Amino acid sequence: RAFVWKLIMAEYKPSQDTRWVDIQKRTFTRWANNFLSERMMKINDLVTDLSDGLLLLNLLEIISDKKITGYNKRPKIRAQKLENTGLALRFLKQEGIKLVAIGAEDISDGNLKLILGMIWTIILRYQINKGGASNSAKNDLLEWVRKKIPECNVNNFLDSWSDGRAVCHLVEALDPGAFGPLDGLDPANALDNATRGEEAAEEKMGIPMVMDPQDMVEAADELSCMTYISYFRDYEANEGRRRAAEIAARTADPSKCIAFGPGLETGEVQIPGTFTIQLRNAAGANITNPIKEYKPVIAISGTHSPACSCHYNGDGTFSCQ
Repeated sequence: RAFVWKLIMAEYKPSQDTRWVDIQKRTFTRWANNFLSERMMKINDLVTDLSDGLLLLNLLEIISDKKITGYNKRPKIRAQKLENTGLALRFLKQEGIKLVAIGAEDISDGNLKLILGMIWTIILRYQINKGGASNSAKNDLLEWVRKKIPECNVNNFLDSWSDGRAVCHLVEALDPGAFGPLDGLDPANALDNATRGEEAAEEKMGIPMVMDPQDMVEAADELSCMTYISYFRDYEANEGRRRAAEIAARTADPSKCIAFGPGLETGEVQIPGTFTIQLRNAAGANITNPIKEYKPVIAISGTHSPACSCHYNGDGTFSCQ
């Protein structure tokens, strides 16, 4: 589905308060670097660092999980840089994102406000909306927040977060115990609240602090706040899959478990034969912390079957004799 640029720009309204420019610059830079770190890359300044198109193209490859070919990997002259930034814009068009009023020259020449608008479009498409309709993005995210923390009466992505308490409540709602008691949160300590909430989200939930706590308290830019809060919704969506994967990794598959040791290879009369059983999951990986207690059954053939002892070692292995 095509994203209509006019619709996005209607949401992307600069006000007379120009704090939004600095806040978006900080937030969007951190957001991009959160992906670029995968390739050991980093944006220091959105105005200058996207000029040759390389960081932008790498960002698009990572976030879209698609390969972009045909760009100049060592652009030196302006024409080569424009080819790269133009290629990035064409890729976005191919992805169904319709961009109007921004060209390759705007990126290479460092037009900050247009660059911020482009980055917001990318965030909206690949993180907040996941390909859905852009006109419902804010309402959908806001409705999700309201269901998670109804006690905070969140009505927007501006002053509803300015005392720092809402982000603390959201952390605790999604991961009980991650933040701790909420009773002592004083709205007068807005910056401390926001800082504690964001730090708990990063430490306990792995949510990057793409939005500075001070910027949240100032409540000057809803797009930056939406970008940050969308990570919490992603966390909830991924939590079920993470838990299922953790359970699978710690669940033994009898067909993959192995037994080995001298007691299974040779035997001498009256000499104890020792061997080890190793628990493994369905992927064939060793389990060191099984999800539950297992009791192996040892079957020994022969008319006079000797007794067999089996002791669990606490690390996914059993010592048998």
